Amino acid sequence: MKIKVLLFSLVSILFLTISSGQVASASVVTDSPIDLSTTIDYDNLQITETDGSTLNFDNIDDMKIYVANFKKPQKDGVEPYVYGKTIVGTQYKNYQFMGYSKYTKEWAKPSAYTTQSSDSQTFSHKISTKWGDTTASYSQSKGVSRTIPANKKKWSRLAGYADLKIVRHKITQPSFGTIYTTKVTKLNSYIAVKYK
Repeated sequence: MKIKVLLFSLVSILFLTISSGQVASASVVTDSPIDLSTTIDYDNLQITETDGSTLNFDNIDDMKIYVANFKKPQKDGVEPYVYGKTIVGTQYKNYQFMGYSKYTKEWAKPSAYTTQSSDSQTFSHKISTKWGDTTASYSQSKGVSRTIPANKKKWSRLAGYADLKIVRHKITQPSFGTIYTTKVTKLNSYIAVKYK
């Protein structure tokens, strides 16, 4: 009888040791947890990261899962779970229209536009990708004072353009399954005249 109890105890301890080892391995900090001080925009399914790139989600559920699971370690010591992240594909968009300048709200026929170094504005536009439409956004915190010639015979406005790198990621974690994100990074930006 004592042997059976001892054997049962040893098997129980072995099982608990293996189980706790698996739990411990699942609480390793990710290589790129999100910083919750970044801008999280649930309305547009988008997170603006500290480097200015935007992370877009296919739906609100995927976004909530991402935010809940990939937080940076908090004061109470909670750490995000490890996850598998693979690149599905990469696409580049050169000189992509990103929207009109807030400084030219109406169409006009000037011979030139002048931008100031203190000009600050945000551009955002829907972009078609291999994986469906996504939103690209970027802020231009400061510009260069310059004069941009325009054809005064045509209606025009100033517009923002950008060279974009778009990367589609697949993220898999046993606790929630698989979600997809689309990361958009601005490589270069431009201000130019756009005609009707």
